[in-house]
Formats: sequence, C-alpha cells, structure tokens
Amino acid sequence: MSDHGTGGSGAVSRSRGALAPPEPEGAACTPGACTCTGQENAAPREGIATGHGDGAPAESGWAPPECALPADRRPERVAEFDALFSAAVQGVARPEPTVLRLVLDARHEAAARELAAQESGCCSFFTFTFTPSTDGVHWHITVPEAQTEVLDALAERATAAGASR
Repeated sequence: MSDHGTGGSGAVSRSRGALAPPEPEGAACTPGACTCTGQENAAPREGIATGHGDGAPAESGWAPPECALPADRRPERVAEFDALFSAAVQGVARPEPTVLRLVLDARHEAAARELAAQESGCCSFFTFTFTPSTDGVHWHITVPEAQTEVLDALAERATAAGASR
C-alpha cells in the first residue's frame, strides 16, 4: 500500500451535488440573517466558523488569516466538509496536536481527495495523505504547530459527524 499526497495547485472541478447537504425548504442564509435558525447575524448553521472577512480568524480558529478562500465562500466549504464527514467518517484519531487521522468509507475516497485538493488551494499549510486499507481509506491531515486550532476545529466536526452515523 502506498501513500498518495494531494497538492494544492491547478484548477479543480467541483462536484457539489455529491457533497452538499440539502437546504431546508424555504431557508436562505445571508450575511445578515439565517432563516434556517431564525437568528439575525448568525452563521448559516450554529457552530460554523466563517471568518470575519477582515483577515481575522473566526472564533473557533477554522479560517485563519492565511486562508485565501474568500470569506463569503467559507460557509460553503465548511458545509462540504460536514457533508463528507457525515457520509464517510468511520473513525477519528488525534495521535499528535498537528496530526488528524480519519478512516473513511472507501466509496468516498474520490470526494475526499477532491475536497483536499480544494482546501490545499486556499490553505497551503495543510498536508493531506491518503492510504488505502482493509478498513477503508486512511486520510492523514497534518498542519504546522501554528495551525493546530484549525485542525482542532476539523477534528471536532469529524468526530461529531462520525458519532451521528
């Protein structure tokens, strides 16, 4: 078995349909209000860190200043991670503060690789490695020490999604 890394260069085609969760009927989240939750000035879903659009990290550390993804696209990216995690995560391990290991259902490997490539394009500090295994696909995510809060947020979301399966 070999490791296959995912770099962050070049254009990546998007397959949102396979990852995007359905929106509640009649719901529309905007920067000033979220009709999904009925809260004004809320993130699209409770707990989603979207950044402040001024380069400052969001409260959970999800979007650090180094993130090149436009602030208005961050909620969509978080939703893509949530959808993938809900569909695919079978195990979560955090052997070191800078390392997150996920076991994914192998049927979702292509979607995970696609999302990793997209994320590498805006947050170059991530290193993503995929390793096929008998129990699925192992997705190893590493970050520099300065970005452990971002990995903490990712681990929390993966753990919550895996627990809901």
